[in-house]
Amino acid sequence: MDNFCADTIIIWRVIGEIIHVIRLVIPVIIVIFGTFDLGRSVIAGEDKEIKKSQKLFIKRLIYGVLIFFLPMIVKAVFSLFDGNYLNSESKVCYECATNVRGSYCEKYKSNYIINPIMEE
Repeated sequence: MDNFCADTIIIWRVIGEIIHVIRLVIPVIIVIFGTFDLGRSVIAGEDKEIKKSQKLFIKRLIYGVLIFFLPMIVKAVFSLFDGNYLNSESKVCYECATNVRGSYCEKYKSNYIINPIMEE
């Protein structure tokens, strides 16, 4: 159990792929919903409805920015609590979950490649 993160690298890479997709999809969803809500309000022609849609759009933008920067916020929190974070084993988990296509995970590639031909 000394190398938990390195041993479970495939899980961290799957989590990283999910985080990557979320970081790409959330801004698109925010723009689509914002456009739809604001367009509906403008068509209705009521100032009260337009202001309500603008407030909702701004809230969604703030949530989207928070979601987009969540991995960096988590890294900052980890580095505050773990003074030796850069040299710790948990860095493998973090780096592979947040930068799945980066070079840091590549050195652990042999841990998650499954060999279909098993030697006896």
